Formats: sequence, C-alpha cells, structure tokens
Amino acid sequence: MDHSCGLSAPAGCNTDAAANLACPTANRKEIVVAAFNPATGVRGSELLRFDRYPNRDEDPPPLAFALSPDGQWVSTSVGPAGPLRILSLRGDPARVLPVKGLNVRIGAAWTPDGRGLIVTTYRDDAAVLLHVDLQGNAQELFKCDSAGTCFGLPSPDGKHLGIYQNRKTANIWMLENF
Repeated sequence: MDHSCGLSAPAGCNTDAAANLACPTANRKEIVVAAFNPATGVRGSELLRFDRYPNRDEDPPPLAFALSPDGQWVSTSVGPAGPLRILSLRGDPARVLPVKGLNVRIGAAWTPDGRGLIVTTYRDDAAVLLHVDLQGNAQELFKCDSAGTCFGLPSPDGKHLGIYQNRKTANIWMLENF
C-alpha cells in the first residue's frame, strides 16, 4: 500500500470536492494535507501537517476529519474522546473544541454555513449524531438504532440531514411437525 501522497489518492487517504488530499506520512505519525488537482492527478503544495492519532490499526483515516465548505479549515480529533480540533489551512491559530462524552471513530461533516460540524459519537447502546458548534457546544440530533456505523450529511441548503445507519436484522422461525 502506497502511503505517500503521489499522483493519485493513495489507499487510506481522504479526498474531497475542494481538491485537497490528506494522507499519512511514511512513518504513519503525521497527516499531510496538500492541494490536489483531481483532473490531472498532480499533488500541489503542502497546506498543513498535524500529528495522527496513534492506533494499532494503521488503516483508519484521521478521526473526525472534514474540510470546511470555504476550504480554509479542517476538523480532526486528537483521539476518540477528543477534543475536536479545527485547523487552519492558511496559518491561523487552531481552535480546540472539548465535547463532553465524545467517542468518535469516523469522519465528520461540516454544516454548509461553516459554523458547525455533524459528528457521530458512539455509546454502548447506540451511535448518536451531534451538531457541534465552533464553541464546542453539542446538540443531540438523532439516536441511531444501534452502535453500528451511523453518520449524517447535511443538505447543501442546511435544512435537511441525510442519515446512514447500518442495521442488522434477523428472523427466527420455529417450525413444528416437519
């Protein structure tokens, strides 16, 4: 598996419509965010470098990672329990958002207005979708049916939230006199 940020998006890297690329460094200790031209496959200049959450499983992408709608900020998390970090691609100071009870495992999504994030936190009984504003205030939006994969993506106008959740269902049948 190629973990350099070469001509195309390597496995384990996040790409998005704003044409940025986030990849782990060769030693897997940092994440590099670089400009990336999806039409030509050419990597541009490095925009940001930050420490990667240390994990035995080397394949997951950065926790709570998402690029803001204006392309100036990325969100990430120091670890599953947070805090969330909002990092500037333009050299502005980072913002730290402590969120009580946070347990992230996957990426996040910015609200279309850029004033908050949709984050999934995992509890023992269920995954919960949260709206977290840029001051770290969290509002529970939706409790998923289980603690399986669940995430939300806001509509472009910010009025709706698409929700994906992984459910397991099973039937038990009892047959008599067969």
